[in-house]
Amino acid sequence: MNPFDLPSDHFEARKMILIESSSAAMQSCVKYINERYERRTLLQDAIKFCSHELTEAPCGDINSLSKVGFFPWVEASQELDQSLSLILKSNIKNAYDSYRRAIELVITGAFFVSDNTDPSKARAWIQSDRSTPNFQRACKDLVKSNYFESLNNKYDWLNDVLSVYWKFCNVVHVQGIDNSFKEISPIYSFINGIGVPAFTEKSCKTALDDYILTVSYIAVIVAASNPFLLQGFDLDKKFGINPPVSGFFYPDQAERLMELIPKKYKPHFKELLEIDENIVGVRSWFESLPDITEEELYDAGIYPHGS
Repeated sequence: MNPFDLPSDHFEARKMILIESSSAAMQSCVKYINERYERRTLLQDAIKFCSHELTEAPCGDINSLSKVGFFPWVEASQELDQSLSLILKSNIKNAYDSYRRAIELVITGAFFVSDNTDPSKARAWIQSDRSTPNFQRACKDLVKSNYFESLNNKYDWLNDVLSVYWKFCNVVHVQGIDNSFKEISPIYSFINGIGVPAFTEKSCKTALDDYILTVSYIAVIVAASNPFLLQGFDLDKKFGINPPVSGFFYPDQAERLMELIPKKYKPHFKELLEIDENIVGVRSWFESLPDITEEELYDAGIYPHGS
């Protein structure tokens, strides 16, 4: 790009620079992800989870939904979607704002639907009349509840999730040179004082790894908040076109959730599937329900596997 050919108006010039440089950066980013990024399969699972499963993760009972509805999980899903767009355009440092907000939102949702929280406080927050709970205090409150407490006692989950959160905060709050633009999202050239976004493989890889890290801890949070998600159900077989609005997953969704949970915590959740009386009880209840007939499935536009 010839700087002498740029418009004299600052914003017209900025627009022209960004259009040309962003297109080149995005092409390089896509090529890297599709051809060289080693965790591409797990990245795709994380994207599917955030796009489809995360908004269906909250418990579907009236008591839980009356507190904050689906808002924290939907908003977190949108934050994570935005982070991928930022990475694609090489605005990598800004993606960390979305990572931090996403994990804050899912913790806030889990905190407000827990039995330890006053429903009026949850409703005040959802109406923007109350500040968002302090992240550390919300996490400490969560480990007083059943599933988070056992997870924390076995694996020190509280320190782990706080470490991830502080890591993102260090970038957002620019804790020294290691968390600066120079290190996180380098810009190598300026035209008329306007920074030109450029693809950097190292920065892109780190950001994608941290996207997966964010989603993996969100997977742990939603599984501990609603462990019924771990047991996949053939919902169509029992409910046809009227499955529960949220709180349950199909088998492939449950498998994806387990796949995304960090290896450290997997044994805990696999054990829950086998011995937790609540999960076992729901599994027995589901199996006791009558199947939708094939005729009802066809009428609803749902066709049995193999038909």
